[in-house]
Amino acid sequence: MAVAGGLTLCAMACNPTPLRSKFDADTLYYGTCDTDLVPWEPSFATIDRFEDQVTIRLQSRAGSVRDIDGIFIQVDSDFVSANLNKDLLLGLPDDNGQLPVRTLLGFYESCPNATVVPELVGSIRFSFFEPINDGQITGTITAPAVIDIRTGDVIGANFTGRFSFRVQKGRPYTNFTGPGQE
Repeated sequence: MAVAGGLTLCAMACNPTPLRSKFDADTLYYGTCDTDLVPWEPSFATIDRFEDQVTIRLQSRAGSVRDIDGIFIQVDSDFVSANLNKDLLLGLPDDNGQLPVRTLLGFYESCPNATVVPELVGSIRFSFFEPINDGQITGTITAPAVIDIRTGDVIGANFTGRFSFRVQKGRPYTNFTGPGQE
């Protein structure tokens, strides 16, 4: 029993920003890759901020984008903050022709030779969006379609998921400091 308690304390101390997430899809065709990519549970979260643009990266592990599997959520932070708990369009322009939220998939670790560039088409809802050090980011994704943005082909259906994590400052959680980095 003491060993189990010690492991719990180590897990909390050794991983200060646990990511709770899970993603699944009815189908997901990722080029010539034969690997089952979903269900998938990323274990590492990070954000990049530059002015009011935030990129949330939910990854298989810490590392460079070219070496990991990940979901990359690009958002206009003012737009998201003003629309908490509302469904925001993914992959479709808003009334002004803008894409304030985009979500791309990249399975570069599992399928390094794939040539598709998957984007989710559907909606995302943030219940918490605090892209500052020790802030909370929590959301859900519902995407009836996944398209290859190079060709427009539908390559997946009914992609869904949830994620929740605390933002941590510094390496390995953020790549750089500069305008917008706090």
